[in-house]
Amino acid sequence: NKFGDDYERRSWWKPFFMGVVGYASFFFVLFMGNYAIIYNQQSMSIESKLLGTWEVSIRKLDETPEGAEVELTISGQESYYRNGKSSGYGNMTWKIKTPDNEISLRLYLKATSTWSLYSNELTETIVDITFTPLDEVTKSFIKASPEFAAAMKEAFKPGKTSTDTILSISETTMVRVNEDGDKIAYKKKR
Repeated sequence: NKFGDDYERRSWWKPFFMGVVGYASFFFVLFMGNYAIIYNQQSMSIESKLLGTWEVSIRKLDETPEGAEVELTISGQESYYRNGKSSGYGNMTWKIKTPDNEISLRLYLKATSTWSLYSNELTETIVDITFTPLDEVTKSFIKASPEFAAAMKEAFKPGKTSTDTILSISETTMVRVNEDGDKIAYKKKR
């Protein structure tokens, strides 16, 4: 059979091709395995440094479309646990300045959340959060402005997820960038 003879002469490529595929597969698996180990070690290193309690102070200035200046200050602590849960508490102050008036709203906040880490991306999901007014001015403002309370509940509702990028982390300091582009420095509590 002429076709059979011709096929037999060209069949040398089968073992050669299978060998190349075998070597390529071996090196691909070896490379990807090493990449996965290195990647996992990097995430584990960040995770092990992240665990514990961090102190944070945030100050953010903004302006409303109506021309009011708003200064937000938060000072508190966040704790990250091995089981993927976290908690935080602290004081939040909103200073609102208009051409006619200035008011400071002081709140104590306490939150629980879950967290996960993918490379240097820290994703947190709010489980529960409470805001407690710290003075009579804040209590009166919230009572007189239900839209403020509604906006706070919407901004921090359970199930809300946010992702920060960890720019650097050591045993004592951490710098993150939130979704708004704000760079936030943390100090590990001893």
